[in-house]
Amino acid sequence: MYNICIKKEQYKLKKGQIKYQVVIVFMLGVYLYYLVYRFRYTINPNALFFSLLFFYADVHGFISLSLFAFQLWGQRARKPRPPLPGLSVDIYIPTYNEDVSIVKKTALGCMNIRYPHKTYILDDGNRPELAQNAAEWGCGYITRKERSHAKAGNLNHALSLTGGDFVVIFDTDCVPQPDFLDKTLGYFHDPKVAFVQTPHNYYNVDSFQFRVNMKRERYWNEQNLFYRLIMPGRDYWNSAFFAGTAAIFRKKPLDLPLFPWLEWCLS
Repeated sequence: MYNICIKKEQYKLKKGQIKYQVVIVFMLGVYLYYLVYRFRYTINPNALFFSLLFFYADVHGFISLSLFAFQLWGQRARKPRPPLPGLSVDIYIPTYNEDVSIVKKTALGCMNIRYPHKTYILDDGNRPELAQNAAEWGCGYITRKERSHAKAGNLNHALSLTGGDFVVIFDTDCVPQPDFLDKTLGYFHDPKVAFVQTPHNYYNVDSFQFRVNMKRERYWNEQNLFYRLIMPGRDYWNSAFFAGTAAIFRKKPLDLPLFPWLEWCLS
């Protein structure tokens, strides 16, 4: 996908971020002290190649940890403004051969979003039964004669047929909340915001992933680590990116020749 970074604007750091920064500095300081110790006292001149090889592994670990800490250094605390009235929004649900029962949950979730919009099922499977179901659910239905370039080609084809100011993309297993657009469109008050990526979780609530304590920010799964720590941290550095689903785009930049979804990308 071609990802357009958003403007680095005024923001507030997430509450409690200073204590995390202190821990990061202390952690990297201890690791750096360890590397100095390793280099000064543990390099074996009689087995220099293997000794340096293992030392390189420690250095590589330090670099990886530093890059991870770099991403987490600043956590932006964003609060959405009320959405602008009268915007036209198209919601895309790209699909190929997913079971209709799965598509139905996503389609009905999209249809129940409160802010006025149009929902389109982009069916690369060209299934007549899904076209009939889409009409029953109140969704638009878009298909194409050939399926070149998979999901990216499917999205680019739909871009040429719809005229909304904004485009939302949901995979067929993503069911949005009714206030999705109410919570995301407000960010586009800033004309330089190109897209907003939202977090998402699996909805099988019996999963261990739901053993969380949001108040104390204790998570059990990498999904929350990515969307609620790493991505806000990347937002601080103006390097957030599209994760493939559950995001809203300003359509105008996507209409330019260089900016549609790159068709060699499958996700």
